[in-house]
Amino acid sequence: MPIERKDRSFDKIFDEVTLDKIPMDFISTVKITFTDGSVTDLTGTELQNLNSEHDILKRFENQGVLDVAIQIDYGAIKEEVQNEVKGVLGQFFKDPK
Repeated sequence: MPIERKDRSFDKIFDEVTLDKIPMDFISTVKITFTDGSVTDLTGTELQNLNSEHDILKRFENQGVLDVAIQIDYGAIKEEVQNEVKGVLGQFFKDPK
C-alpha cells in the first residue's frame, strides 16, 4: 500500500489555519457598513494610523456599525512566512541552485 503524502503547499496549509488575530500590517482594507446603508473603506494611511481592531471599533462606536469586512494581504503573509521559514531552516538545507 503506497504512503499517502499530504499537500504541503502554502495555500493548503493557510486554508487549514484558524486566525484569532491578524497583525495590522497584513490588513489591506477594512470595509465598514453602517445601519443607514453607507459604506466606508479604510485603506493605506488610514489603516496605518490605527494600532488594532479596537481602534477601528472605537472610531466608529456611536455610528451604528452593521458589518465590518476585513481583507487581508495574503501575498504579504505568504512572503513573511516563507522568509521566516528560510531563515530558520536555511542553515540546515542548501539552496539547490
